[in-house]
Amino acid sequence: MNIYSVYIRCRRQAQKSNNGPMADTKETKQGTPGSYVSRRQLASILSLSPKCISRLMHRKQIPYIRLSPRKHLYDVEAVKHAIEQYEIPASRG
Repeated sequence: MNIYSVYIRCRRQAQKSNNGPMADTKETKQGTPGSYVSRRQLASILSLSPKCISRLMHRKQIPYIRLSPRKHLYDVEAVKHAIEQYEIPASRG
């Protein structure tokens, strides 16, 4: 399956929801395996700003799929896993 077909499938699923073409759905918010979301949706799920997501992407700290120079998709579970690698454990004092 090529990247463009994944993008089209995600768009069709989002359009079926009642809240519009790019609305967050419960399925997307849960981060089910194989679910791809936009930058805004990912920012909402992770409670970050869209600009922060862009910074992480440009620094190559999170995985993404590039559909065009301006459109990227993110796998929620893969991004969460990548962010966990930067977690600093709390020290016991």
